[in-house]
Amino acid sequence: MSRGVVIGAYLEMQEDDYKWLVQKYAKAGTQIRGVGDIVHKIAQPIAKVIDRIAGTNVAGCGGCAQRREKLNEVFPIKS
Repeated sequence: MSRGVVIGAYLEMQEDDYKWLVQKYAKAGTQIRGVGDIVHKIAQPIAKVIDRIAGTNVAGCGGCAQRREKLNEVFPIKS
């Protein structure tokens, strides 16, 4: 989110920054619906490492999916 500014319920960023984020985190056939999808792409690998080291289940707890959907709802990315 260092590439944008939150204004109300939206994340505003320059078009070049948006394209960079989509290119960096989108796989072929995968649509980025909002900030939650971007955060997920960054946080999920970190959670998996934590799980391996600590023997936890952070990556699969379900709370992340709820927060992802909420972030997508509050901060949608319009294509």
